[in-house]
Amino acid sequence: MNQTLKMTLNQDKKIGIEGSIFHRNGSVIQTRTFIAPLIDEKGKQTGWITSLIDISEPKKIREELAASQERFITVLEGLDASVSVVSNETGELLFANRFYRERFGSSAKGHCDLAGGDIKQNVSHAPIEASAATSLHQETESEEIQLLDATTGTSKWYEVRRRFVPWVDGQLAQLLIATDITIRIEAEDLARQQEERMQFSSRLTTMGEMASSLAHELNQPLAAIPNYCMGVAKRLQGQLEPALQKDILPALEKASNQAHRAGTIIQRIKGFVKRSEPQRKSCDISEIINDAVGLVEIEAHRHRMNITTQIAENLPPVDVDPVLILQVLVNLLKNSLDSMREVYPLTSRWSAPPVNISADLDTSTFPAMLRIQVTDTGAGIAESVIERMFEPFFSTKNDGMGMGLNICRSVIESHQGRLWAKNQMDTEHTKLSGCTFTILLPLESTDSMANS
Repeated sequence: MNQTLKMTLNQDKKIGIEGSIFHRNGSVIQTRTFIAPLIDEKGKQTGWITSLIDISEPKKIREELAASQERFITVLEGLDASVSVVSNETGELLFANRFYRERFGSSAKGHCDLAGGDIKQNVSHAPIEASAATSLHQETESEEIQLLDATTGTSKWYEVRRRFVPWVDGQLAQLLIATDITIRIEAEDLARQQEERMQFSSRLTTMGEMASSLAHELNQPLAAIPNYCMGVAKRLQGQLEPALQKDILPALEKASNQAHRAGTIIQRIKGFVKRSEPQRKSCDISEIINDAVGLVEIEAHRHRMNITTQIAENLPPVDVDPVLILQVLVNLLKNSLDSMREVYPLTSRWSAPPVNISADLDTSTFPAMLRIQVTDTGAGIAESVIERMFEPFFSTKNDGMGMGLNICRSVIESHQGRLWAKNQMDTEHTKLSGCTFTILLPLESTDSMANS
């Protein structure tokens, strides 16, 4: 056999010298040569002894394994999913592919966040037995985990699967695969919101039909009530003592007026639900506010609470539908009274701060707008509620339909105005101390401004 010119020397005597030689049939044989001194019985070196081992097959196997590992790593690096392995004993990151390194860096923190905490707490430290090998390699159910992306500051959703495996050195490790499903989650949320909007639209249509039916059914008895009241008043005239007439006849007149007002409100709400324009006219806002307070004040006194008004002087007239604006103010005042009742017990309500309704001009906008505010010192509104409180059918009351505030905002927006709520903090800014509802209304409607 002829020794090849190429030979790799290795100084480690235990490993030997790797090289290659040509067989006489022309094939190449991979060899490992070991050289040792030849010592006689007197301890004197008399020569060298050489041994030659054929390592062609083991080296071929190693090269195939290395190529296979390289292909496998290439596949893992190309995945659009995070693949990571962390030691269960030390918490060290043993392997991470490109996707993991780009999203979570080179530490094991991202793996632990995806796994829901320290992986050492998620598996027993008992030795791996052959009988337990099957259960050890079982994959967990997939979980949807939300994490904050440190680079973009946005939340990302991942579908996470994990299992425990013995690593190449025999230690127990956790393999975790996480797929970014943020786009899917956002699409599902959007589809759910659209479905909710469709349900809202369907329910609003149903309520509009119900409002029309109720208006039709209630108009007749409401129209009859004033007739009965006037008939009773005429029969009583001249037949009662003057003192009794002074008390009874005004009461009958008020009952007749309230029945007429109820009919008017039903007709306006019916028209509003059917998307007809508000019946605007030039109004004195102080009269509307005083009427709203007068309607709610009886209920306030019944619960031992008060309402105060602060109306700026010389406010210009406003072009609104007085019936609809009146109903908005009545609704807001009642909500404020309900909030106060939750905070103050019955025995201390007379000393509680009153609900306040104010009106002035907001000159921070151009042109200036009429500003109406209803303020209470109740419990305030939770942040999770304040974001949804104007949505249709959303209510925190057990017997609420969730349409009051939604209709209020719709009425104000139909007047090209705005309605919102804002919590108030106490003087030390440690807790909520009530809420303020603010209404902004243009002094003239867009139609009148366009015609001027």
